[in-house]
Amino acid sequence: MTASRIAIIGSNGLLGQNFVKALAEETTAQLFLADIHSQSFIPDNNPTDNTIPSASHLAYTSVDITSRAAVKEFALQYLPEIILNCAAINDVDACEVERERAWKINVKGVEHLADGCRTVDARLIHFSSDYVFDGKHGPYCERDKPNPICYYGKTKLASENACRMGGIRFIVVRTSVLYGMGTGIRTNFVQWVVDALSSGKDINVVTDQTGNPTPADQLAAAVLRLIDRQREGLYHIAGPDIISRYDCALRIAEVFDLDANKIHPVTTEMLRQSAPRPLNAGLITLKAESESGARLSKLVDGLQILKRRMDLAHSLRQVN
Repeated sequence: MTASRIAIIGSNGLLGQNFVKALAEETTAQLFLADIHSQSFIPDNNPTDNTIPSASHLAYTSVDITSRAAVKEFALQYLPEIILNCAAINDVDACEVERERAWKINVKGVEHLADGCRTVDARLIHFSSDYVFDGKHGPYCERDKPNPICYYGKTKLASENACRMGGIRFIVVRTSVLYGMGTGIRTNFVQWVVDALSSGKDINVVTDQTGNPTPADQLAAAVLRLIDRQREGLYHIAGPDIISRYDCALRIAEVFDLDANKIHPVTTEMLRQSAPRPLNAGLITLKAESESGARLSKLVDGLQILKRRMDLAHSLRQVN
């Protein structure tokens, strides 16, 4: 990594925390962390992630990306060469209901970050979703035409356009069904299944929504390889298995030795969720694989890695 000053916006989220870890392992660059919260979620002493520097060794700033002035001030203060934008509202139903808030964060926030990048001549790395597609003819490659059917998908497509129109160097990464570990993060699909089944709860999981379950740590590593190779433009990066949520839940139960009989198949229509979902979605990732050399783990392998990390974290908590 040639950049010596890197900003991670949304550093308290799942993807943001995994980027901090990956960058701490692979570069000596100064890392400038930012999120809406008053303090960093990265603990001072985390024995399960000892490659992450303690929070005292990282610059952390509370930044509201919906404020153009706040973003510009942050950019001018730290002069990053790269800004990684991991900030977003990813709750699909919340975006459908709270449209104004979703647009401010998912779209206007990206416009402000693009302005900040233009001010200090930084590259912007931004993350989008397979929900920019309608799910009628998936899986999709980068050349396929987006047609979002939910408001979340509309905001993510608009955010992609904000990068393209910002007059900056950028990478937009579309991904799908992100999972992994982090401190104080919003529950992801894999964690939800594990927590529910571990508590003996029955869960309903849809059989008609497909996607690529994607380990956050491996996504971060793949993106860093693209950055290092000076790539720009649009890339699909996700796990290699395109699978229904229901079949994914069965694999989770198998790997974590949980009761699969508690998983009940339902259709999307039966759930009556606020936002419509693209059903036959998922991403084709050949472009990113050929240009970065990175291929993410298959689902079962990724889940086994996650389970080992979770077991280690649990053991260390008991010791301490």
